[in-house]
Amino acid sequence: RGRFARLINCKAQEIAFVKNTTQGLIIAAEAIPLCRGDLIVVNDLEFPSNLHPWNVVAKKRGARVKTIRSRVGRITPEMVAQAINRQVKVVALSAVQYENGFFADLEAIGDLCAKNDIYFVVDAIQACGVMPVDVERWQASILTAGGHKWLMSVGGCGFLYVDEKVIDKLSPFNTGWLGQKDP
Repeated sequence: RGRFARLINCKAQEIAFVKNTTQGLIIAAEAIPLCRGDLIVVNDLEFPSNLHPWNVVAKKRGARVKTIRSRVGRITPEMVAQAINRQVKVVALSAVQYENGFFADLEAIGDLCAKNDIYFVVDAIQACGVMPVDVERWQASILTAGGHKWLMSVGGCGFLYVDEKVIDKLSPFNTGWLGQKDP
């Protein structure tokens, strides 16, 4: 946990182990409190792992998924700003897009989310191990990555970061006997 924390600039207690990026995204989607009428902002460049969990949760809770249409293979902070309104509760975005390698301006997008009290969920599988990842600078609420790509780990070894400022706002859906303060 300490090594992952140093890799992304956070505290070790903000890190949990997951088997892969998809599991981390499912945990994020299920844990964020979403209600009827809430909006989840995604984009048309995302790998399915960062789309399907949001679609499933939206359907279960009466929320809606709003898709930003990319331009020339890019998603800009201005495009995200145009998508934001009072109903938006989540912006989910890959740090680096799998299909074309586009690296979004996560610092500016994270700032937009922070100023609008929006959960910023980052899929970092294509960034970790290749470029600096800084959850503080990006103001990420949740970030997840598997280790099997640029971290050169075995499959089944990934991590999930949850900002300690939002952890008490989340509702864990899958927990065991060690998932409490005093087991």
